[in-house]
Amino acid sequence: MHGLRELAAALLFLLPGPVEPPDPATARFAELGYRVREAGHREPTEWERNELGIRTVRFWLLRSVEPLSRDSREWTSQVWYRFEVTREGFDTEEAAKARLPRLLETPPGADVPKSFPLRVAFQRGSHVFVISTDVSMFEPEMARLLARLREQPPD
Repeated sequence: MHGLRELAAALLFLLPGPVEPPDPATARFAELGYRVREAGHREPTEWERNELGIRTVRFWLLRSVEPLSRDSREWTSQVWYRFEVTREGFDTEEAAKARLPRLLETPPGADVPKSFPLRVAFQRGSHVFVISTDVSMFEPEMARLLARLREQPPD
């Protein structure tokens, strides 16, 4: 009997702890066929804060679960859609609305081709969701992703 208790205690130690469900944003992106490669928060830059009024920034780096169809182009290797989704927070809905016409503005000295790739955005309350990529052939998929996220934002 003594050996069984030790065995049971050892087995309990090996069991994983409580499994937390994925956060709603990760679940939403999964519904749309994307895996979150990285997610987090960052401080807005001085330019973003002073010129655009951005107060908070949350981001998700996405990659499609399935590679693009090889039938669509001549690929030498597999290619996956890649996007960055950013949620910019503002003090008011009006400030968020004012951000949309300034979406393509760049800060002084920015490496424009890399720092400011193709972008689309929509506003939801005091937040602006920006979707960006640096691959022009991903634009049709970016438009589809924009439409789906507009229906139901990631969080």
